[in-house]
Formats: sequence, structure tokens, C-alpha cells
Amino acid sequence: MPRTLDESAGDLLTAMGAVSRGAQGPTALAIGTVTSGLQEGLRVQCGGTKLTAADIWINDGLLAGYCPQLSGTIDNGAYPIHVDREDLSRDRPALAVGDRVVLLTQDEQVYYLLCKVVKPA
Repeated sequence: MPRTLDESAGDLLTAMGAVSRGAQGPTALAIGTVTSGLQEGLRVQCGGTKLTAADIWINDGLLAGYCPQLSGTIDNGAYPIHVDREDLSRDRPALAVGDRVVLLTQDEQVYYLLCKVVKPA
């Protein structure tokens, strides 16, 4: 049975934590809130810490211009739709003020912004 994105991401984070504990010391996951978007200069509030772009490595899938380099044909049942790489390019940054994000850190100095999270409707 195929796994959901949430299940796969959970497995990945668990594996990353296990590897880092064995090689580099403890790893911490944190939830932050974007206080300034990418176009204005990324800033994230994480607990009592105010992070700036200098503190953060960001998942490239969240950046404007990101393209997963995929192409092909989608069959929607009525007619096939051809998809080119350019069709899948992100035309604007995925992060905006107020967005919640998941961060990973090993030393509370450098943070890795893994993804944006949302509450289901």
C-alpha cells in the first residue's frame, strides 16, 4: 500500500534523527512562525529565538523559481494533459508572514527549514 507524504516525511525525520544522534550529537525539531517572507528577507520566530536568513538553510522547493524537473502526460480520464518542466515551476516563494514551519537544528545556531505545515480544513 502506498505511503502518505506525512508517513514518508515522518520516517525520513526519524531516520535523520537516528543518524545524527549516532554521529553528531542530539538533533532537535522545532516549530517556527514566519515573521518576514522570503522576498523581504526571511525571518522566523522559533520559541524565544528570532532567526534571520543568515541562521537558516531552506528547502529549495520553497523558493521562487523551483522546478522539480518533471515532465510527462497526465491522464485525467477525459483527455491526456501534457506537462512540461516549466509548467511546474514555482512562480513565487511558498512562505509568507504567519506561516508555520518545521525546523531542524543540531546546535541551536544553524537551522534547517524543512517544510511549511498547515492545519487541515
